[in-house]
Amino acid sequence: MRFGNWKVNEEGIEWVGSVGEYFIHKSRLNETGHGERSGMFDFLVHLTEKTWLSQSDIIDLNEAYQFAFNHFGIEMDDSLSMEDTLTEQNKLMKNR
Repeated sequence: MRFGNWKVNEEGIEWVGSVGEYFIHKSRLNETGHGERSGMFDFLVHLTEKTWLSQSDIIDLNEAYQFAFNHFGIEMDDSLSMEDTLTEQNKLMKNR
């Protein structure tokens, strides 16, 4: 299943855009950030810092990410906050 330049395949989420390479294995979807970002979905915040990804790419990633949890039958870690993650993404996008 594709979400813009992101593809959810058998193993996880893959960037299939023309610039850069990135892959998130399904076993790492619940990884948390560190320090001030603990309690957030690490990849969603980390990838927002990549300047080669557009705001549209980040929105597509968010959709792919949520789809992947359901697709792989993985429970979202309830100690992680999607709301805090999206708030941090918005801050980072404004500061680009």
